Amino acid sequence: MIPKAIKESYSCKRRKDFVTGFAVIFFCLVVCFELYVVIWMPVMLQKKNMLATHVEREKLLRNFDNMRSVCRNMYERNKGFRKGEILLTMRVLDLYAIYLRNEAENMDIKEILELQKTLGRFESSISSWREGKFVFRKLQFNMVPGMKVLEQKTGQ
Repeated sequence: MIPKAIKESYSCKRRKDFVTGFAVIFFCLVVCFELYVVIWMPVMLQKKNMLATHVEREKLLRNFDNMRSVCRNMYERNKGFRKGEILLTMRVLDLYAIYLRNEAENMDIKEILELQKTLGRFESSISSWREGKFVFRKLQFNMVPGMKVLEQKTGQ
């Protein structure tokens, strides 16, 4: 314990008034704010990052489901090779949907962004289908002249 004589000679002799109380309260507020910045802010930023990942994941799932429904509608309106091309894309989207339903909770933001790029490629294919540009085309050619030449050579 510090002797009373030393305490009296070195301590600040200040009365307790409004300014002193305000200074003490302000000092406590500054310390609390610093603790908030040092401890609580990193926790909140990490939560926001997790929330952003969750939002991106939900967007991805919604967009894949939307693509699947668009493909189903286009499948019903087309025929022939066009229908086969759409069916092929539908099957791939269905496989992605199964994967997403099982593994979506374990995916990180990098995987989600990669799948969004893949979805973008499917969107570009579907937009080209709307313009009538399909990859598979049925080529038609006239076989009659070739058959006539073969008949002449064989003598029939």
